[in-house]
Amino acid sequence: KKNAMSVLGFEGEWFDQVSGLLQSIYVKFFLDDNTVELLTGKSTFLKRIFYPDVTIDDLYVGNSITIYNRLIVLKKFANTSTEDYMKSREVRFICVIGSKGLTSCFAQCVLLAKKRTNYELEG
Repeated sequence: KKNAMSVLGFEGEWFDQVSGLLQSIYVKFFLDDNTVELLTGKSTFLKRIFYPDVTIDDLYVGNSITIYNRLIVLKKFANTSTEDYMKSREVRFICVIGSKGLTSCFAQCVLLAKKRTNYELEG
């Protein structure tokens, strides 16, 4: 039985250099095998493939992903299921930096962001 949330959907945009237009594109990401598919309107733009440069960690609103030399900006979630799933993966933390420990605290914040853990720093 497949997981109900096996496909994530994002609405994105990319600049088509041939037409000189900003095009809408729909990005589907399949969680079971980390494959992607691109759709324009109701047409398949790129069939489902494994593209190793795009992972779940790259998929968030506002980020850009590059697939076969096309820079795609993820503008919004395509549905509430994707939005709920992605929000459940979010990790937030607060970093309060005092004037004396700016460099040290910044380094700690970067490490924490990489580890994706919850942590509160006080300066």
